[in-house]
Amino acid sequence: MTTGAAEYAYESPTDSEVHAFITATCNDQQLKPVTIEQLYDLYPKWPNQASNEYAQPKYITQLDPDNFMVAPQPDSTTTYDVRMIVCLKPLRTATTMDKTVLDDLETVIMHGALQHLLVLPDRTWSDRELASYHAKQFAFKLSERRARGNLGASRASMRVQAQKFA
Repeated sequence: MTTGAAEYAYESPTDSEVHAFITATCNDQQLKPVTIEQLYDLYPKWPNQASNEYAQPKYITQLDPDNFMVAPQPDSTTTYDVRMIVCLKPLRTATTMDKTVLDDLETVIMHGALQHLLVLPDRTWSDRELASYHAKQFAFKLSERRARGNLGASRASMRVQAQKFA
């Protein structure tokens, strides 16, 4: 990381972009994901902080698929090592896709694509009845995938924490 710099670019593989980051650490300290608005609330002068306000980054936010920002901005007292686990998605220009992902999503993608193609007007292949079938299959397969995720067949189960109000 560069002293005083708040914005950084992801180093994503060719033909992919960062959809979201799952977790991030800076020198083995967890970076808390926040919105840009929250960063401004925490650091009103950010990203134009004075150099005496630089410190080890504690917060992270994703600007877009190519860039992320940290706060506070890093100081020069140490070398910072940022490690991330990110969720990638292929670009529209990609000609290949990870086999594991494609094997899992192939039929879902196929039903969604066929549904969209079959509803195109004034085409020799247009077929609203068949499009309806593929739309139902797409919705079913997508729901099945969500259900597997909710049952724990994903990276982590969802959890809720009660908030005190009295």
